Amino acid sequence: MAFPFGFDFSFDAVGCSFFLSLVLSTFFLFKYSSGHIRLISVYYLFSVLFFCLIPWLHYTSGRVVWVTSQFSPNILLSINFIIISANILTYFVYGVFFELKSSRSISRHIVGGSASPIFRMVGASSVGLVGLYVLYGSSISSLFIRELSEIQETEFSGDSAVLALMKHIFRLLPVFSFFLSYSFPVGKLTKTFLFFALAVAVFPTGVPRYLVGVVYIPLLLLFVPRLRAASAFIALLLAAILFVFPFLEQFRRLSETDAIKLFPDSEFFFAAHFDAFENFCSAFDQSFITNGFQLLGTVLFFVPRSIWPNKPFGSGYTLAHNLHYGFDNLSMPWLGEGFVNFGVLGIFLYAVFAAFLMAKIDSTFLSSGKKFWAGNYNAAIYFYALGSLVFVLRGDSMSAVAYVSGGVIIAKLISFGLYLG
Repeated sequence: MAFPFGFDFSFDAVGCSFFLSLVLSTFFLFKYSSGHIRLISVYYLFSVLFFCLIPWLHYTSGRVVWVTSQFSPNILLSINFIIISANILTYFVYGVFFELKSSRSISRHIVGGSASPIFRMVGASSVGLVGLYVLYGSSISSLFIRELSEIQETEFSGDSAVLALMKHIFRLLPVFSFFLSYSFPVGKLTKTFLFFALAVAVFPTGVPRYLVGVVYIPLLLLFVPRLRAASAFIALLLAAILFVFPFLEQFRRLSETDAIKLFPDSEFFFAAHFDAFENFCSAFDQSFITNGFQLLGTVLFFVPRSIWPNKPFGSGYTLAHNLHYGFDNLSMPWLGEGFVNFGVLGIFLYAVFAAFLMAKIDSTFLSSGKKFWAGNYNAAIYFYALGSLVFVLRGDSMSAVAYVSGGVIIAKLISFGLYLG
C-alpha cells in the first residue's frame, strides 16, 4: 500500500503486526499529548518511530542495516507481540504510580537565593573551556567539526574511555553553569559569556547528535515556554529526529559529503541511526542472554577496566563482535537490554522499571506549580532528562546510563558548589 513520500507499507501478517503496534503506540502517545510535557510522551514517540514506523518500512522494502538478510516472520511477529505487550504494561504501570502532589510537598526542589554566585559560574565555565583547550591542543577546529574531533580521538595516546569521560565533564561544566544562571539575577554581560562558553563547549556541528539534543532541547524549553506543552514538544522532538539530526550527521563525514543538504533523502530512513529494532531482533534470534552480567556492567560503569579486567562491554558492541560485524558502535534499545540480561521476563521487568521511574519523575515535576516552571535550575535538570531519554531508550545502556547519570551528578555538584559554596 503506497503512502506519502513514495514509501510503501506491507499489510501481510508481519505488516499488520507493525500496524497494530503503531496504532497502540500512537494512541498512548496522544493520551499524553495535552497539558505539560512528560517523559512518558518521549517513551511512546520513540516506540512510534524506532519500533513501529521505521522497522515496518525496512520490512516492506526488504532492507536491513547489519544482518545479511531479513529475519523470519516468526521472529518479527514475536518481537512485535512482545513490544505491544510491554507498551501496554508500561501504560498501566505508569498510571498506577503517577500521582500529582501539592506544590508545597516539593518546594525543597526549588533552588534560589538572594546572592548570585557569578564568579563561581564564570569560573566553572572557564574550567570547562580550558579543559577542552588542553584536550584538543592546537586542533581547536575539532570543537566545531565532528569529523576532525573523531580523527583526533583515534590519535590520542591514552585510554579512549578516559578521554571521553574528561571531554564529557568539561563540556557539561559550561552547560549547567548557564542553566544555573537561569535561577539568579545575572547581568547580560555575564549571561552572554556563559552562553558563549556553552555554545563553544557543545557546538552543534562538533559533538555527537545525542549531546545536541541533551543540551539544546533544554535551552529551547527554558526560553520558549510554549514548547513545554506536550503537543508542541512532541512536534519539536519529531522535527529534531527527522530533520535536525540528519543535517548534523553530515558533519561527521564532511570529507565524504558533496554538498550540505538541509533535508534528508529517503536513504536516511534506512541508515544505522534506526538499527535499534534490528539489534533487538538479533539479540532475540541469537538467544543473547547474559543473566544480568550486562546490567552489572551498567550499574558499575564507573569501575575502571584496569581494576575489573572482565568488565562487560556494551550490549551493542558485544552483539556486533558475536556476529562478526565490521562495525561495533551499535545501539541496543532499552527493552532489548531487558532481554539481553534476563530473557523475555527481563523485557517486562525493564518496561515496569521504566514506567515506575518516569511516573515518579513526572509526578514530582508536574506537581511543582507555576513558580517552578517560571524559572528554576531543577526545571533545567528535568528538561535535561527529557532531552536525554531518546539516548537512553535507543541505548546501549552502558554508555547511555554512564553519560546521563554523569550529567545529573555534575548538575548537582555544580548546584551544590556554586550555590552553597
